Amino acid sequence: MVIGASIAGLLAAAALSEACPRVTVYERDILPAAPGPRRGVSQSRQLHALQARGVQALDDLLPGLRDELVAAGGVAADMQGDVHWYLDDYLLKPARTGLEGIGISRPRLEWLIRARVAALPVAHQVLQRLRQSQGVEGQGRQARDEAVHRIVEPCRFRADQARGLTHGRITRLADDRHRERANRRHRLAEFIVQLVRDLAPLLLEALLDEERQLAPLLQQSADAIDKSDFASALDPLQKYIAQRPDDAYPHFQLGYAYAGLKRQEDAKAEFSRAIALDPKMAAAHLNLGLVLMESDPGAAAAAFLHAAELQPTESRPRFLAGYSLERAGKFSEAAGQYRGALAISPNEYEIHLALGRVLLRTDDAPEAEEEFRAALAVLADSAPARLGLSDALLAEKKYGAASDTLADYLKRNPNDRPAHFDRAFALLNLNRYDDAIAELDGADAGSIPTSESIKMRGEIYMQQKKWKEARDTLTRAVRASPKDVEAAAWLGHVDVELHDYAAASNILGQVHNQDPQSVDVLRDLANALFLNQDYPAALGAMDDLGKLEPPAAGSWFVRAICYDKLYRRAEAIDAYRKFLDLDKEQHENQDIEARHRMAALEKELKQDPKKR
Repeated sequence: MVIGASIAGLLAAAALSEACPRVTVYERDILPAAPGPRRGVSQSRQLHALQARGVQALDDLLPGLRDELVAAGGVAADMQGDVHWYLDDYLLKPARTGLEGIGISRPRLEWLIRARVAALPVAHQVLQRLRQSQGVEGQGRQARDEAVHRIVEPCRFRADQARGLTHGRITRLADDRHRERANRRHRLAEFIVQLVRDLAPLLLEALLDEERQLAPLLQQSADAIDKSDFASALDPLQKYIAQRPDDAYPHFQLGYAYAGLKRQEDAKAEFSRAIALDPKMAAAHLNLGLVLMESDPGAAAAAFLHAAELQPTESRPRFLAGYSLERAGKFSEAAGQYRGALAISPNEYEIHLALGRVLLRTDDAPEAEEEFRAALAVLADSAPARLGLSDALLAEKKYGAASDTLADYLKRNPNDRPAHFDRAFALLNLNRYDDAIAELDGADAGSIPTSESIKMRGEIYMQQKKWKEARDTLTRAVRASPKDVEAAAWLGHVDVELHDYAAASNILGQVHNQDPQSVDVLRDLANALFLNQDYPAALGAMDDLGKLEPPAAGSWFVRAICYDKLYRRAEAIDAYRKFLDLDKEQHENQDIEARHRMAALEKELKQDPKKR
């Protein structure tokens, strides 16, 4: 609503028309049908001109108005080059500036602007209403205008004749003028009050009409969403938003419908729009986070954290923030959010379970065990919590408790093969080898054994020193998984135990090429090469081993024998001596042999120094 249809009011209406669907302008004067002075604009008879910036501003707001002003008789002129300017009776020098102003009368300028505003779609009803009010209430309005005129005119006359009057008469005239100004203010206040009274029913009726038209659209969309008929909700919501684009709730509903249709980008846009219109709409933040969960869990976490700020007593936003951070790989931050959610809802099963899960990822198995036990205290039959507890116990190397927990779980879920495998691993570490084999038999019943299952059987046979069964089983494991260097290394070790040194040397050499930093592989390889009497290769393997760990006494003994067999007498003597220094008579037979060979080799060197 704009009060006053002069140039300021008309331009305000034109500006508002860009953002408002309806603009109402009210004016107490009777507006002339043709350019001419009117009582409400007393300065309209004076000379008027638009400065250059004013011309530009009006033409920007009402495109083409500049040409209309010139066509209506306005004079376009360079403000410095075509106009004479006097300063203290001195003519300033004319100069072209490119700043074009327009000389035009005030009535014609207002009349042209009013015609342009009347042509705006949002102002059409306004001016029609204004014309109707002039016709229906013209006499009453004219009477009020004449009353104002009668008050003002005598004041103006007496003011003109006031020169030379006595002080008392001047004072009375001033008092009269004060009362007249007060009367005018009073009449203006009455006018505004009456205007509001007249407008209120109209505005209320207009709002109710709009509500009656739009409310069914919201109801129709809500009914469709309740039935999960998201496609049917789109059209009424889009129609509603076309009428009320700045209402946050329909944008939220539209985002919800898009999410139900898996149109994630559209849903993201609508939830974001709802948040922009109503930043405190917690549900919009929550649903935006859910939409972003798959594609951008970090951004989803930020949305959930905004919702948590708006709902400080609710645990759900913090839980969802933790879950998003967990998906983003930020486990420590996720644990912090889960703990915050538990502070609000300490008996929430889902939160205890999630916190235990991320604590396992951060290698905090003892605290993870506590959280899984807390989850089981809330929901005793929870399979995920029982599995999580077994994982925590295995990580803590509490193999007995882990075995019992998994046994209890497998009573309810006998077909869970990974759980059978985990229990077999626990039993293996408890040296309950037959029970471990039985557990693997249960896991593989009716199915093709996995490479991991075959490999574990081989490890169990190794622990039982059943070397032939171990070799057969590990050979199958290597065939099933050729890139498993650990299984191949175990097979090489078994070949050494079975005295198949050539096979052991071959497979351990391949494993060493794939994993040159493995100390255990190099030890077995050096041993296999030595026992296979490949002394140069054995020395090379021991040289590689010496780069990874300091040689022990036994290593020097084997090295000494290799040098001895290769007739490298001086190096053999030195190696035997280092063995004796490190062994300190802990191995009597090897000490005797080392001393005997040192004496023999030293004697040979004395007899023939060239045989070093």
